[in-house]
Amino acid sequence: MIPRILLALTAMLAAGPASAGGATGGDILLMDNGVRGLGMGGAYASLAGDLSGGLEWNPAGLAFLQSNEFEASYASMYQGMNQGWLAAGKGLGRSGGAGVGVSYLEAGTFVATEADPSGGYSITGTFKPWSRLVSGGCGWALTGPDGSLGVGAVGKWVEESIMERDAGAGAIDLGVLMRRLFGRFSAGAAYQNIGSAAGLAGYRLPEQFRAGIGVEWGRWSGGLDFLVPRNGEAALKTGLEIAVNRVLALRAGFDSALGEGLGKYSGIESGFSTGLGLAFANYKFDYAFVSAGLLGAVHRFGLSARWGLAQGRQVLAVAGRPPPLPAPPSDLEAPAAPVPEVLPQPEAAAGTGPVAGRTEPRAVPRTRPPILPVVSADERFSAADRLAAAGSFSQARQELDRVLRTIPASERGVCDYWLRVGRIFHLQRRFAEAASHYQGAVNCAAVLAGSWPGLPEAWLGKGMCLLDGGDREAAAAAFSAGLGANPGPDVRDRLEKAADRARFP
Repeated sequence: MIPRILLALTAMLAAGPASAGGATGGDILLMDNGVRGLGMGGAYASLAGDLSGGLEWNPAGLAFLQSNEFEASYASMYQGMNQGWLAAGKGLGRSGGAGVGVSYLEAGTFVATEADPSGGYSITGTFKPWSRLVSGGCGWALTGPDGSLGVGAVGKWVEESIMERDAGAGAIDLGVLMRRLFGRFSAGAAYQNIGSAAGLAGYRLPEQFRAGIGVEWGRWSGGLDFLVPRNGEAALKTGLEIAVNRVLALRAGFDSALGEGLGKYSGIESGFSTGLGLAFANYKFDYAFVSAGLLGAVHRFGLSARWGLAQGRQVLAVAGRPPPLPAPPSDLEAPAAPVPEVLPQPEAAAGTGPVAGRTEPRAVPRTRPPILPVVSADERFSAADRLAAAGSFSQARQELDRVLRTIPASERGVCDYWLRVGRIFHLQRRFAEAASHYQGAVNCAAVLAGSWPGLPEAWLGKGMCLLDGGDREAAAAAFSAGLGANPGPDVRDRLEKAADRARFP
């Protein structure tokens, strides 16, 4: 792939657009920048659920950004070339996500010559060709931010300079990504570098179609991509990743296009790649090694950071739409005010009383009920917890329904109600209903926009229900959200153990 850049630069020096034939310009557009994807041989069209995947492989990947992201990478190449990339992205809640990036390529120093009248060529100086690329785009989650289907578009502006001859052109990528097919599989496709026929200084941009399938199974992730350039031969890319533990991930892959593009410079090892990732809290370091046969190798290093779960993703980051906020139970209406009961008096003797011979009614109030002690919401919650632990689920629900009647909708006690009902269903192994109520607790916390100490436990309960249902990816997302909700030591320990169970079955 890289020698094509040099060939394109040489062609632009030697001839004008008319003699370019099928040549293309803007080959920086063919350079993928995500370190994880490169370590997996470039097979990333179906796994592109992060910032680099969305900007570089499949724009639909931007639809699944769940937080703020920053990523930077640098590549040291053969023949004095080097290339760098910076990008930032943001999850946009329920809608999807957006990202921007900038990339540059310095192709080293070349000698400029001109024809000598006496024959041969004379050196007139040196020059440094360069290219730069600015990109930005959005992805839209069509079936909710838990992500089953997303679409996206990325706009690009590419510039090249050779011997003080500058040129620029615009392009666009379009993509679609389907995730969680049968719970573990994904599929994606993108058409990239769509531009005008005029292209870059008369050279058409390198349009290409990319499609792939992927699988995420426990600690393993793998992808298989097919790449079909507009001018060129189709290529196959495949890659694999294993998460050794919560810190270390190892990768390997193969890109058939690399060996073919190097021609006589390719060796038997051309196209093979390997890499690793090291994760520390919200930060990650990635490295990729890509073999280029006799020309040498490419070493690419990357740093990334994620922070701040997007508003709306905190509510719906895991599969399943939450139920609405609870309404007070209909069977617990407040008792009506006592109505005086009119009892007839014995008939008065004739000629006595206010009116002789007439019965006068007398209002006799009902007996006043005894004044019961006021039971606080916390006391009822504690009573419900004891009843649930003893297996008296129906009585526990009655206590919770009573306390719900007394709690204003704006108070955090409503969140506690959802959490405790979720626990009851969970103890009964009614996982779908439990997960729905745990999500209701998360909903309440988001609506109240305040700090609720039960939020990490709600995410833990939701994740455990999903894990018991076999959806490890969604469970891992729930545990991650719980860890980001400032849990206490005990809940944090439970979340970390649950996250390990989800990732390493």
